Amino acid sequence: FAPWTISDWVHDLQVRPNWIEDTPGHFWYRFTDSAGTRYMLVEPERSARRPLFDPADLARRLEVAPDALALDSVEVLPGGRRLRFSHAGHRYACTVGRCVPQHLGAVPAVPPAEAGLQSASRSPDGRYLVFVRDHNLFVRDPDGTERALSTDGEPLNSFEMDPLSVYESREGTVVNWLGDGSNRFFVQRWDWRGVGQDHAIVSHEEGRPYVVSWPTSHAGDERLQHHQLWVFDAEAGTAMQIAADRWPGQMIGHTDLGGGFRRNSATGVYPSLDGQSLYFVRIARAYKERELAVADLATGAVRVLIHESDPIHIDIRYSEFAQINGGAQFLWLTQRDGWKHLDRHDAEGRRINPVTSGDFVVDRIIAVDDRRQEVIF
Repeated sequence: FAPWTISDWVHDLQVRPNWIEDTPGHFWYRFTDSAGTRYMLVEPERSARRPLFDPADLARRLEVAPDALALDSVEVLPGGRRLRFSHAGHRYACTVGRCVPQHLGAVPAVPPAEAGLQSASRSPDGRYLVFVRDHNLFVRDPDGTERALSTDGEPLNSFEMDPLSVYESREGTVVNWLGDGSNRFFVQRWDWRGVGQDHAIVSHEEGRPYVVSWPTSHAGDERLQHHQLWVFDAEAGTAMQIAADRWPGQMIGHTDLGGGFRRNSATGVYPSLDGQSLYFVRIARAYKERELAVADLATGAVRVLIHESDPIHIDIRYSEFAQINGGAQFLWLTQRDGWKHLDRHDAEGRRINPVTSGDFVVDRIIAVDDRRQEVIF
């Protein structure tokens, strides 16, 4: 049941739609199972689903074995009639359905200066490139100059997104920019130094069994992991650690067994509409208390807006928060009546009114319409 082996047997379990521009509702998706990878086109108004192309025919035209067909950068162009993709270092275009590949040339080589930065994040204005190297954050200026934004990174106190992973390659951190015109961003960081280790013996592979170890906090441990929240300015090179500490071994944001920290929209940290504040959720280690707090990015001051506790359990996954009415109020997903429902609060955290109620649970806020004072959930 190790993640790096079970993926050979358990394949795609959900559809991830890629919406096609200028064709309302149409999308395509990729699906992999033991028979290989297929690309499907969906036209909802006709209740139709058909292959984006015939993989066996495309493999024959590209003169490769069907199991050697590995497409990258698949893109259906606006209107849904043409698609582009790359294969074996070359780019192609063809018609959806009957894909007779038209060669568009070689895939541009990655400049040596960009090598290893595939997981880097570019600022909204395109001027700055933020990436991780040797567990520290770096920024690349428009003229190519590289500057270190941190200097204390190490394997157990890293800005890597998943530095403790034992089953996949490490990747850069998740950079969340504070608005379209901002050069500031926030990142999360874990400090595992001094935390005790757990061990597992991997014995199902060929050869001798081997030990895999990783730090894990146990009840009663003197040293627990430390979850941090940082704000950086790519232009000025400044750094601010948000004073988010509340409980030993706490978590900022949420936990998700599927790796939710990779999802920018589900980190449990939310920039204010004006980019001057940062709302964040923090959760006690025992999962019986949580708070919504807000940090002033000018002073670093932190205020608690909502505190919730329950002697049994508080759901720690996917907090839901949405600013409304220009940031003067917000919606918050709570379990105060035993069900998950949305409440409306003012900017100071005072509860104004319940928005939903009944014997059902709200899962996610889809959109908010301030003009109509409506929420879709």
